[in-house]
Amino acid sequence: MCAEYENLERTKILFAQNIGECKVKTCAKHLEVLLEELYTTTDTEIVNILLPHIRELIEDPPTSVLAAWYLFDPFSRVLGPQRTSETLLDSIVKLYEN
Repeated sequence: MCAEYENLERTKILFAQNIGECKVKTCAKHLEVLLEELYTTTDTEIVNILLPHIRELIEDPPTSVLAAWYLFDPFSRVLGPQRTSETLLDSIVKLYEN
């Protein structure tokens, strides 16, 4: 009986990891296209809309490492150093502390 539950738990964890990986990689793919067309001086509303979603992916345990790896750099280039440190630094520091 316990072996069945252990297998079930392993399967659930693997599914969660696969779903998280798909979320981040899909977001990175679409974000790359969107950010290429973005004018950072005039399209700040788009960045403000995307920022909570990016932060959520960085802070969510199943997606945190991949999100930091795939999303932080392209998004921080758009934000610039000052705004990146104001908005994403805490999330990245929490990731390294855990």
